[in-house]
Amino acid sequence: MKKIAITVILVITAVLSVFPATYGLSVAGGGSYVFQSMGYLDALMNKGFFPDQIVGTSMGSVVAYYMAGGYYPAQVYNMFSILDFSKFFEMSLPINGGIVNTAGFGDLLYYTTKIDSFDKFMVPVKFGAVNLNKFDSEYINKGDPIRAVRAAVAIEGLFEPLKIGNCYYADIGIRDVNVVYPKSQFTTEKTVSIRFDSPKPDFTGMNFSNIINVLYTSVRMGSYVSNSLYASDKLDYDVSWILAEPAFDLKFFTNGIDLYKTGNDLGLKYLKDNPKFFENNKLTKKTVQTKVIDVYDVYAKVSNESYYRPREFYSTLRMNPGTGRDWHVLDSYIYAEIMNSRFYGGIKWDLFTMKLYPYIRMKQYYLPFESNRLDIQMVMEDYFSTVLRTYIMEGFRRNIYIDASYKFDFVQRKNMFEAAIGYDGMFKTFENEDGIKAQAAVRTNMQTNDYKLELTGVLDLNDKWFKTTLGYIENSDGFFDFTEMTDFGSCSQKVYMRNRLKIGVLDNLNASISQIFLLSKIYLNFDFAISYDDWKDLHYVTGGSLQFPFKFAGVSDMGVEAGAYYNEAFNFYINFSDIY
Repeated sequence: MKKIAITVILVITAVLSVFPATYGLSVAGGGSYVFQSMGYLDALMNKGFFPDQIVGTSMGSVVAYYMAGGYYPAQVYNMFSILDFSKFFEMSLPINGGIVNTAGFGDLLYYTTKIDSFDKFMVPVKFGAVNLNKFDSEYINKGDPIRAVRAAVAIEGLFEPLKIGNCYYADIGIRDVNVVYPKSQFTTEKTVSIRFDSPKPDFTGMNFSNIINVLYTSVRMGSYVSNSLYASDKLDYDVSWILAEPAFDLKFFTNGIDLYKTGNDLGLKYLKDNPKFFENNKLTKKTVQTKVIDVYDVYAKVSNESYYRPREFYSTLRMNPGTGRDWHVLDSYIYAEIMNSRFYGGIKWDLFTMKLYPYIRMKQYYLPFESNRLDIQMVMEDYFSTVLRTYIMEGFRRNIYIDASYKFDFVQRKNMFEAAIGYDGMFKTFENEDGIKAQAAVRTNMQTNDYKLELTGVLDLNDKWFKTTLGYIENSDGFFDFTEMTDFGSCSQKVYMRNRLKIGVLDNLNASISQIFLLSKIYLNFDFAISYDDWKDLHYVTGGSLQFPFKFAGVSDMGVEAGAYYNEAFNFYINFSDIY
């Protein structure tokens, strides 16, 4: 009988040793270093690696969110490399526990996946965050997963912590870079970890009168201490991948995107060196029907504000560049919403008049149809306006729209109506711009009319861009604010052409400016414009400028342009502008 029992046990053991085991994956944080983890994991997933459970900490929570939703990391990488992520982060004012608000990033997570509850994931997932009220690590797997991810990436001091229930949560990375007790978080037979080796940082010569340096150094210290206390040989993982920490400044988030290729190459090399990785570790190979992120559709929807997810109440300060009398440089507002309407109430600062203008604004989406956007504003002592945009065609580089608007100018006591039709085929990312756009518009006070036709094309030549604009304007009643380089005084009609050659002259500066702004690159612009006024006067203008794309806290951006142009005399200027 004893021999039979031993034989049964041996048979069961042999059988169990043959059949693959379930496994859970822990994805550690590391800011934009995580792009290297994405590339590494994607190499393995293409060979059948897909965990039964996933836990993410810090930025690793973004990888965990998409992987658990059924998206390969390559999909996430493609999205990050195309979209301008400064559009999803805003400065917070007053500061609410952090100086950057992540509500827009939550919008993006929802729009790309439509996953807003934990039961919609393909596999169970948890997101690690620190409960600031209880000073303890928690792994969230209930409630709203998007808020959980936002809490997980809320680096202390930089990003606003998220209130979940009665407590505030922030990035767990300053305490636990990785899941330090895997057996307590996974119910799988095996556990796998991917993390970074964080050597002792050298802060010699660091300027600690700079608040960004202080905050990032604090985070690095926390990562180093955590990695020292919980080195891989002290953690109970069956498989641990430890990647070398890349040698670049973590504060410049977008620089990290290029690490994906490095990580992918490392993953492919690991598989080549370990051809029996799955068999040796008894991990199940899987064929998973993964989902696809149509990044170009996402780009179009984000550009056209064609997606909607309720946000929490917040206030913010932002740069708001524009042209003419609508150029309010600083814009501080309180944001709230009711159903599909977003309400703003705040103060604009006008650089030209040096005056403060209180204002209220409402943006209504999908009224009465999904193709509609209604924007109503009243700026005290300046103007009241309402604009209804209707998209006839909507998509990537093929937007056709009609605008119908009314504006009352409090200063000039004028009514103004405008109708316009436009085509937008432009493609703009945080690194380039190319495509064409065109618009035809008529403005009227119901007695006289003015007209404008304009066509703009941008050619991307790698690190150079050439932009040209052709136009005609009939401005006999001065309805159009026309303050570009081709504005040569009063005229009834103007045919014009503006050209700009833009060249990247300095890169990887990694300079900190005024405590909170970061500068990585500088661009040089050469300008040439020509116009024919009232069919009799020909004018030429030449000029040049330097453009400085400042990053705030590594994510939000603000462009500053300083230059001069010659038109019978030299004119100098400084503009707050879009980076591209």
